[in-house]
Amino acid sequence: MTIRKRILFIHLIWSMMIPKLIHSQAIDSRKTEEDVKIEDQFIAAKLLVTSGKKPEAIKLLDSLRRVTPPSASIHFELAKLYHSNRDINQAESNLKAAVQLEPDNIWLRKWEVSFARELGRNSEAVKTLQHLITLQPKDSETYDQIVQIYLKSEEYSKALQILELKEKMSGGALAILS
Repeated sequence: MTIRKRILFIHLIWSMMIPKLIHSQAIDSRKTEEDVKIEDQFIAAKLLVTSGKKPEAIKLLDSLRRVTPPSASIHFELAKLYHSNRDINQAESNLKAAVQLEPDNIWLRKWEVSFARELGRNSEAVKTLQHLITLQPKDSETYDQIVQIYLKSEEYSKALQILELKEKMSGGALAILS
């Protein structure tokens, strides 16, 4: 590469970067002191959980829930903690609040499926799994879970439909034959 081409190349790259640099300086993405305090308290609650102090973690997260803007993370953590304490009503209430705030959160939705299945609410589990399929159409595990539910309830035609959909979405043999 000649010197002239190198200079042109450097000039081209530099001219592409300057607008991004200016734009990034215009947006102040720094966290406020209050945001940092909230994050610190959330992390403190997680540490309490890992050290076996779940009641203290619940108290801390519940106080955070009351003073912060609605947060799916806080509700989700509370749901898991209440569930581990076998307080199903509080677990469900916090789970519903978290789902309402972040309906497309995959981790949250997967936990929702486990929760529904544990309670024997298979139709709710299927509904959530169908939503997960819209978010991750190539995740074969999601299809398999629906099939398991349908097989347990002896809904064989529905199980077969889901298997066919799984094949179609994954580009498998059934999609090629259709």
